[in-house]
Amino acid sequence: MFMKTTKIFLLFIAMLFAVAFTACGGGDGGGGGGNQPPVDSTPSISNLQYSPSSATLNQGGGAITVYGSYDFIDHEGDLNGGFVTIKVYDQNNYLTSNTSTPFTGDITGITSGTLGGPVTVNTTVAGIFRFVLQITDGKGNKSNELTGIFTVTVS
Repeated sequence: MFMKTTKIFLLFIAMLFAVAFTACGGGDGGGGGGNQPPVDSTPSISNLQYSPSSATLNQGGGAITVYGSYDFIDHEGDLNGGFVTIKVYDQNNYLTSNTSTPFTGDITGITSGTLGGPVTVNTTVAGIFRFVLQITDGKGNKSNELTGIFTVTVS
């Protein structure tokens, strides 16, 4: 009798664990119960790279092309309709340029990757220039800023 009771008890415990583990976790809810944290809709950028990082005065007849890239994360994938802003400051911290360029191509639904392209840089003024890069998604959410330095030297 003890052996039969023990087997029934162990079977009951095994079933209890099976039900407990089946009921826990997994699944995506699907019911909109409000338990899911909201998706962070603010894009973020990192890993700014560009080349060249300097030029000589009047190089390229007064302007050269700098190629840059950066990584992005946008959990909502809504960069389409957004833009890239680059602000340039001189060594006295005066804003010398503020350019916003719309994203090109269809990037709807893309949540991460690398973006970049060419930028024309003025070489007619010598100095150390700081630039700030930021992206804005299609809903107007602004990313963090990345900063770089570009130097124009007298040869």
